[in-house]
Amino acid sequence: MTNQEISKIMEQILCHQHDQETIGWQVFKNLKLVGCDAESRSLQLDYTVGRQDLNIQHMLHGGVMGILMDFAMGILVIPFIKGAPPTVELDISYFKPVLPGETLRFDSRILHLGRTLIHTETEARILDRGKLAARGKGIFNGKSWEALLGK
Repeated sequence: MTNQEISKIMEQILCHQHDQETIGWQVFKNLKLVGCDAESRSLQLDYTVGRQDLNIQHMLHGGVMGILMDFAMGILVIPFIKGAPPTVELDISYFKPVLPGETLRFDSRILHLGRTLIHTETEARILDRGKLAARGKGIFNGKSWEALLGK
């Protein structure tokens, strides 16, 4: 699979997510594809934090960060298993608060692409400050939801 093919798939997924009324639809509409590399199995997404993403301390809510990290790693797996992967495990470490208007760069990569499980990781950096906001590790099922449900 080429970088161009992966970019096309990613853009289609991001556009499709904008039309859905799912738990993360407002979050997904602010994601921007920055780059991807098929050979290194990596992906970069940017996200600018809005008012809707804040907790009562007026910082990015940890749950929103969780949604973004799960999506940033899961979307990377889609072209390799040809469908949406179920999340098996998600582990996030938080390091710095993220303020409204700041842009996060999610740098995701596949660590191991197995038939049963796919191991991924992502780092979320605050672009303006150059600081690591959070790091996540995800394990995904090696079969898509569609395959598991027999579709």
